[in-house]
Amino acid sequence: MLALLRAHAAGAESPRLRIVARHALADGEEIVALAFAAGGRLVALDSSALSVYRVEAAGLRREARVALAPPLSAVRRSAGVLLGRADDTALWVLSNRTLGARLVEANAALLTRSSATAAPGALRFERGTSRLLGQDHRPLTAVSAGLEAVVGDDGELLVRGEPTGLHVGDAVAEFGANAFVVSAPVVNPADDALWLVERIAQRARVVQRLALRRRITALAARGEERVAVALQGEGAEIVLLDRVKP
Repeated sequence: MLALLRAHAAGAESPRLRIVARHALADGEEIVALAFAAGGRLVALDSSALSVYRVEAAGLRREARVALAPPLSAVRRSAGVLLGRADDTALWVLSNRTLGARLVEANAALLTRSSATAAPGALRFERGTSRLLGQDHRPLTAVSAGLEAVVGDDGELLVRGEPTGLHVGDAVAEFGANAFVVSAPVVNPADDALWLVERIAQRARVVQRLALRRRITALAARGEERVAVALQGEGAEIVLLDRVKP
């Protein structure tokens, strides 16, 4: 492992991110999941609706917002998951306020293609709670859109089922093949930060920390180039970050 770490230190420089755009959210709009999709779009799930945004040079432009199908369950804390690759034309939508999962077209129509009792990876919410369950009823704190990374209920980041030794917050997204963006393991939302993490030889190390000063509620990434972060609190917004070119 030491040899691999030395080789990495002598090789390519670790990626870095910078903020390039901000999109203010309406009062009371709390995003619980984000995912990039085909056609330059970003899909956002909040406590009562699904939105699709067009990613443009000036930032985000909302194309549509569709309410979740009733009846909606009353829960203490809303939670949700969006699953799919950044070039997919449809995403799996899972909310703890509705029954089952839906495969939804990632365009302005947001039409449902099909439904199932659980999302891919056997993901489902324990009814009436924000408790996310995976294979074999294993409790999870967060999953990435491509299911490459999950956060266990003890806060440890696992990649392709293997522990990394790094404890993180409750949001994670894949940033290329062996890198991830995660929220920091903080108690006070004012201390929340975005971590850029690299995985080397089954271990993970933080290569960049960006203090965002508000609670991170969702993350998404497109390849190794762009990240979207949903922030909740005073001045709630979606922040776009791009990889800094060397």
